[in-house]
Amino acid sequence: MEIWHALLDILFLLLGALIIGALLERARQSAVVGFILAGMILGPHGLDAVESTDEVKLLAELGVSFLLFGIGLEFSRSKLARLRSASVLGVWQVIATAGLATAGCAAFGLHWRASVGLGLIVALSSTACVLRVLTDRAQLDSGPGRNALGVLLVQDVAVIPLAFAMEFLSMGDAGQSGVGPWALLGGAIGFGVGLWAVLHYLAPLLLGSRVLMGNRELALVLAVVSGLGAAAGAHAVGVSPALGAFIAGIVLAGSPFAVQIRSDVGALKTLLLTLFFGSVGMLADPRWMLEHLPELVGLLGALILLKTLVVAAVVRLVTGRWLHAVASGLALAQVGEFSFLLVELGEGAVVSAAMQPYLVSVILLSLLVTPYFVLLGGPIERWILRGAGGDGETRERKELASVLLVGYGPSGQRAAAEISRTGRRLLVLDLNSGSILRAREQGHLGTVGDAAHPEVLEHSGIEELELAVITLPDPNATERVIETVGRLRPGMPIVVRSRYHIHRDRFARREGVRIVDEEEEVGARLGEQVIDCLRELGIASRRGGAAAGDATADSHASDFESETSS
Repeated sequence: MEIWHALLDILFLLLGALIIGALLERARQSAVVGFILAGMILGPHGLDAVESTDEVKLLAELGVSFLLFGIGLEFSRSKLARLRSASVLGVWQVIATAGLATAGCAAFGLHWRASVGLGLIVALSSTACVLRVLTDRAQLDSGPGRNALGVLLVQDVAVIPLAFAMEFLSMGDAGQSGVGPWALLGGAIGFGVGLWAVLHYLAPLLLGSRVLMGNRELALVLAVVSGLGAAAGAHAVGVSPALGAFIAGIVLAGSPFAVQIRSDVGALKTLLLTLFFGSVGMLADPRWMLEHLPELVGLLGALILLKTLVVAAVVRLVTGRWLHAVASGLALAQVGEFSFLLVELGEGAVVSAAMQPYLVSVILLSLLVTPYFVLLGGPIERWILRGAGGDGETRERKELASVLLVGYGPSGQRAAAEISRTGRRLLVLDLNSGSILRAREQGHLGTVGDAAHPEVLEHSGIEELELAVITLPDPNATERVIETVGRLRPGMPIVVRSRYHIHRDRFARREGVRIVDEEEEVGARLGEQVIDCLRELGIASRRGGAAAGDATADSHASDFESETSS
């Protein structure tokens, strides 16, 4: 009966997260905030509807492991290339924010370990909240939007070294298990090398086999076993399970199945992360927050001021202009969702029981005010421009010259050859790794993945594409891809192959879809070939001197031409 009681508690928490998350999404807030609020309301400090806190925390730890497993899978060449251009802003922001926050905490008499830990926690901003607001307001390609995106990309990668640093801080000179920081580092290195050796030789052999090429379920099972196995192995050697899962993700990122694996485990990761944010919310006490509201508002104001000034100063130093600097700082003034992970890792030696409610409350409040500070960026920018008289800066515009090609069979290859003549860059998506290899050999970008999965399209950069071409023979798969592409990019033109005329109406339901009816095209080509043959027969008859046959052939050809033209 205990397991059913725990499942009922988890169901309550997920249901609350669903309802409150949906309400906040409608209010242009992040669903993550809704998950945290659900934990606050249903947790021990609220309605006390969730009693199985230990079981929820266990699943939450698995959620964090899958989160870092997914981040490890993101370590692709394209993302690292994007990080190169953004690394200056991001690196200086993390260093400056952490350093100033550490100095400020030490000045107030905090222990050096707690001061450094708090500096690491407040250095991160919210990728989920900021990108959602910028996307909704079509500001992602604006100056502040590009600055924020660059910093957030670096912060996503910085989560890993910051988590390692928090592990060291929480261990102290000798951690709870008697293992010191350097022994922990040695264990982490040894675990990483061992995991790399296993997956470097064993995983490529399995992933390259015909069985896994033709069976996505087995590839998914391998991914889950690798992620959970790495987490369990890391825990066994005294390393954080989440960091072990991250190492497994990095190793698997080199496989051609990385995008599809990330998509397939995405649903499980989302479910477990919802429980993680809900469990964090259960730490917050609404009554305590109301009692300490003046202190929380003061801490929140100091945090926003610090992060805004740091980001603005970094943008000013790197770009040489104040334009976009303050707006970029306001967009990144909050503390991010990954900071909850650092709070969990630092619980005890770094984050004391007295400090934890302040941290959780301030992080939550900073997430709630994020949309409003992003809105302030525009007016402040215009005020700066008026005060400076304008600096003549022109907005960079990125040319969208990319075509998404779904399916690289014979039809897809022929379409690719024709599209390439226009000078457009092609991105090919196909579930067959052999087809993707062929596409790359022919100079196209290629990724193994199912285009019907939103996460695959988002990772492939659907927002930067101008046209989609679907050459799949399966009408059901084609319809799913049309729906997904249309949902993510409303109004984007889609050219679709319809293998049979009977499916034409199914594909034409969405506006902007152009259909190549294969049966009509084949019929037209057959007619052209027959006419050519009849003409050739007529010419041969004339050359043979058979006047009657010539007239008959010409008559038949003429009749056929008139019939087909009508």
